[in-house]
Amino acid sequence: MKFKSDVSSADLDQLWRDMQDYDQRRGQRPPPHLIIPKLNPASERSLAHMVAIFRQLTGRSMKITVRETGP
Repeated sequence: MKFKSDVSSADLDQLWRDMQDYDQRRGQRPPPHLIIPKLNPASERSLAHMVAIFRQLTGRSMKITVRETGP
C-alpha cells in the first residue's frame, strides 16, 4: 500500500475553497483541515504559502489544521 506523503494540487484547490467558505461562514463550520499520513517539508511550505496569499488577499489570518495519521 502506498501512503500519500505530499499534498496534491487537487488537495490545495479543495483547501482554498474550504478557506473561502470558512471565511464567509465564520463560526458556522469548523476551520479547514487536512488529514494526511505524513506531511513532508515541501507540502508544509506550500500550505504556509497558500495561507500567506489568503491573508494578503483578504486581510484575515487563516489556520489549517493538519492531522498526521501515519507511523
